[in-house]
Amino acid sequence: MRHSKEKIPRGSTSPLWFPHRAALVRDDGMRGSAITPSPQLPTDVFPAPSRDLERLLMFYRSNYLVKSMLTALLPVIAVSLCFKRVETAVVIKERKWWVALLLQFYFGSGYIYLGRPVRLAAYVVFLIFSAVAGLLPPPDFVEVRIYTFGISAAMMLVSVFVLVDAIRLAFLQKDYKLRTYNRWWVYLLYWTAMSVAYGAAMFMAAPNLKIPYYAAPYTENAPGLIPGDTIFAEICDGPCSGLRRGDMIVFNVPELGRRTYTRRIIGLPGDLIQIQNGIVVLNGTPLKTQRLPDDFKFTDFFNEQLVRSQYEEAFPNGRKHLILRQNLKGTIVHTNPYRVPEGRYFVMGDNRDNLTDRELIRNVGSISAEHIFAKTSFIYWSDDLSRIGTLINP
Repeated sequence: MRHSKEKIPRGSTSPLWFPHRAALVRDDGMRGSAITPSPQLPTDVFPAPSRDLERLLMFYRSNYLVKSMLTALLPVIAVSLCFKRVETAVVIKERKWWVALLLQFYFGSGYIYLGRPVRLAAYVVFLIFSAVAGLLPPPDFVEVRIYTFGISAAMMLVSVFVLVDAIRLAFLQKDYKLRTYNRWWVYLLYWTAMSVAYGAAMFMAAPNLKIPYYAAPYTENAPGLIPGDTIFAEICDGPCSGLRRGDMIVFNVPELGRRTYTRRIIGLPGDLIQIQNGIVVLNGTPLKTQRLPDDFKFTDFFNEQLVRSQYEEAFPNGRKHLILRQNLKGTIVHTNPYRVPEGRYFVMGDNRDNLTDRELIRNVGSISAEHIFAKTSFIYWSDDLSRIGTLINP
């Protein structure tokens, strides 16, 4: 008697493929042996799936698009389950001091790593306060040097404190319980928000910035300013007012390009200026000059050691400043009388042997008040530490 054979799907003999009958097994024996039904298996071992589940499985196996989408979602589901586990389970992890130290340099984010949100908030408030104080002009009753160095000292002390504090907290927290905000995307979100806020604040404050700094790369104002000096200058609201003889100003000259110049005011509007034998004659009276016993030694932009004779020059208003001279060769020895027009100022550098001043006088003559945008204040930083804090306009 010949038994009927039912084809078994390749690679599978699972009873899931035969929900309507018992599983089939092959008899041991020679090739061509018949397939006989095995005894009925218990339903609690291989429960027969419903027809809806069969259709769903067949649809999944036959539809490539659905299979691809579900497969792509598996990592997302797995990561979500991991995040959920972190939220519900207590995870103990040691805090490394060097990680906390490095994160502190990024807007104090080490406090997120250490689970100290209150300290982070206090540090952010301090950063905002110091930034606003640094952008605003100093009060009238506080000298600009004291105001600037006070803010700088406070920022330095607080910065050192938060670094040391992060290291101390890391050593104290050996058994740290991870918070829900100890995630990589929280750090990224915080850094992005702080960077955007800082950039926006600087962008909005830039037009109203009152105390910018400038570098002095050239020797045209030596000995008052030499290469390596960084100065603070007070930006004027509109045209600079109250300018006096002897003030060191910051300006530009469109006729000579986009370069920014720093020079000392020699003549006011209406003054008659002339140079005779290297001496400035103001309204018919030569400025008093006195040779100092010590020469001034400095290094120029090209790292060349220079030595110049020092003179003290005094204005009729009593203001004094130092100037440099080498000899008559190359110096502005004599000029014709020049009446400073209204709305303009006659300026010169303290280094009277400077070639740029000769070009400035020959090509421009005087500076328009519209091109003067700042008055220098003091030397904020210098390669020569003894010059730090020196007033430029005493």
